[in-house]
Amino acid sequence: MTLSVEQSAAVYEKYARLLAEGKEDEAGKYIGEQLPNLPEDLRNKIIALMLNQSLIDEARELETIHGIQEAGLAAAEKLEELKKNLKEDK
Repeated sequence: MTLSVEQSAAVYEKYARLLAEGKEDEAGKYIGEQLPNLPEDLRNKIIALMLNQSLIDEARELETIHGIQEAGLAAAEKLEELKKNLKEDK
């Protein structure tokens, strides 16, 4: 069953309200449940937007992991330098 324009608008309004309330998980679940009922062109646009957001989120996570790895390497190098200095002081 494909929703009418008015019904599709109501789905969007509820989705937007959930997001505005900070209920991202609930909003995602809701739109996922409603997706099969939306008109195909709208469904395709939503799927493209969701895919794009997933890629952005993944890139941010990879960026964070890279930063943590760099900090870890810098700390390990500093520890090695401190060990070397301690041995030289003995």
